[in-house]
Amino acid sequence: MIKNYGNVAMYVRFSDVKQRDYRQTSECYKYLEGSKYNLKIFKEKPMSGATDPYKRPELMSAIEWCKENDGTLIMADLERLCRRMWQTLRFFDEVLTKYNINLSPSDKVLVIK
Repeated sequence: MIKNYGNVAMYVRFSDVKQRDYRQTSECYKYLEGSKYNLKIFKEKPMSGATDPYKRPELMSAIEWCKENDGTLIMADLERLCRRMWQTLRFFDEVLTKYNINLSPSDKVLVIK
């Protein structure tokens, strides 16, 4: 859970238009329950998990927003980031280093602060 306050960016991605964001958003809201926060939701247009994370405008906007607002980025799970684990690890290594962002894993929600 986030420390009862702060700016939070929720990142949501779908593979196709038939998918709904209920599971992703409900897990994130459950994680935030009882906290005071300023929430901004970044919903990616439907795209494949194989799409390079750097080519996802909403993800990059969420990261920029977190950097500018001393925010925390949350998402339901790693599947929402990349299909292949090596892409996820590479992205984390490059982006977390570039933006000096800390990674704080949680049970059900990926938290990047």
